[in-house]
Amino acid sequence: MDTRDIRALLIIVIFLSFVGVGTRSLLLSKTERAERISRLLETRSCVGCDLDGADLRNADLTGVNLQGATLRDANLSGADLSLANLSDAILNRTSLDNANLTGTDLRKALMNESLLNNAILVGANLTGAYLGDAQLTNADLTSANLKSANATRAVMSEAVLLEANLTDANLSDSFLSNADLRETSLRRASISDANLRGVKLDKAVMSEATLTRSDLTKATLKEANLSEAILRSAVLDSTNLEMADLRFANLTGASLKEANLTGANVSSAMLRSTSLLDAKMDDVVMQRTRLCNTTMPD
Repeated sequence: MDTRDIRALLIIVIFLSFVGVGTRSLLLSKTERAERISRLLETRSCVGCDLDGADLRNADLTGVNLQGATLRDANLSGADLSLANLSDAILNRTSLDNANLTGTDLRKALMNESLLNNAILVGANLTGAYLGDAQLTNADLTSANLKSANATRAVMSEAVLLEANLTDANLSDSFLSNADLRETSLRRASISDANLRGVKLDKAVMSEATLTRSDLTKATLKEANLSEAILRSAVLDSTNLEMADLRFANLTGASLKEANLTGANVSSAMLRSTSLLDAKMDDVVMQRTRLCNTTMPD
C-alpha cells in the first residue's frame, strides 16, 4: 500500500468517525428532547429548555413555565397554554393554530412567522413581543396587551382586538381587513401602509398614530380619537367618521370620497390636497382648519 492509498484510507476513516459522532449526537438530541417533554408534562416546568421541533399538538400545557424556552418550528396546534409563562420564549415559525393562550404571558416572546390562526389570546400579555410576518387570521385577542409589540407584515384579517392595548405598537404593512378593533388603544402606533379595509375602529384611541398611505376604505371610526394622527395619503373612501376627533390631524393628500364626517371635529387639521368629494359634512367643526387645494363635497 503506497502513501496515497494510506492517505485516502485515513480520510475515509476520519469521515466515517464524523458521521458516527453526528448520528450519535442526533439520537442523543432526540432522546434529550423526549425526556424534556416528559419532564415538562410531569413537572409543568422546563425553563430555558431547547424544545425546537417538538410535537406538542393538543397537549395540556395549562399554567406551564416555559420562560426563555426555545420552540422553533415546534407544533403546538390545538394545545392548551392558558395562563402559561412563555415570556422571552423563542417561538419562531411555531404552529399555534387553534391553541388556547388565554391569559398567557408572552412578554418579549419572539414569534416571527408563527401560525396563530383561530388562536385564543384573550387577556394575553404580549408586551414587547415580536410577531413579524405572523399569521393571526380570525384570532381572538380581546383585551390583550400588545403594548410596544412589533407586528410588521402580520396577517390579522378578521381578528378580534376589542379593547386591546396596542399603544406604541408597530403594525406597518400589516393586513387587518375586517378586524374588530373597537375601543382599542392605538396611541402613537405605527400603522403605515397597512390594509385596514372594513376594519371596525369605533371609539378607538388613535391619537398621534401614524397611518401614512394606509387603506381604510369602508372602515368605521365612529367617535374615534384621531387627534394629531398622521394620515398622509391615506385612503378613507366611504369611511364612517361620525363624531370623530380629527383635531390637528394631518390629512395631506388623503382621500375621503363619500366619507361620513357628520359631527366630526377637524379643527386645526391639515387638509392640503385632500379630496372630500361627495363626503357628508353636516355639523362638522372646522375652526382654523387648513384647506389648500382641497376638493370639497360641492
